[in-house]
Amino acid sequence: MNRPRPLSLVLLAALAATLSAETAIRIAWPAIPIAHEIDVLLKNRRRPEPLPLDLPNPFILPGAARDNTLTAAVEPGEALPPGAHAIPNEVARPPTSAEILADCVSRLRIGGLMRTKDHVQLVINDLPRKEGDVMTLPWGTARIQIAIVQILPDQVVLRYNDADLAVRF
Repeated sequence: MNRPRPLSLVLLAALAATLSAETAIRIAWPAIPIAHEIDVLLKNRRRPEPLPLDLPNPFILPGAARDNTLTAAVEPGEALPPGAHAIPNEVARPPTSAEILADCVSRLRIGGLMRTKDHVQLVINDLPRKEGDVMTLPWGTARIQIAIVQILPDQVVLRYNDADLAVRF
């Protein structure tokens, strides 16, 4: 009765196979050189693939937004494709008084409001100014004159030619 049972033999064989597989893995592991594994991992850094000769434009809108068939620059007398409209040639125009005034006012430094006995003064570009004063400011290569029309507790009204602009401070 001390004979080994078939189930015991099967378990013993499975255990031997498992041990031999683990031993084979342990033996095979040092056989793979570490330098080769490092080369595989860092291949893209050591030898990167070259970029294509014609790179795509990153500013092109995707999909239907980049469809340029609806606007077309056409020569005079040329027919337009159906559904398209011509881009008119814009002629450069001189800036308006309001545009010049807004550009100059954007560079003003308004320091604060001073109240004296019977009049109010405003500190603009480190100088006290009162209603009716005229400031000479650079604009491009020219110098323009901007008048202080009215000083209120929270804003000042400035004028250049026919354009008025209220600036809050």
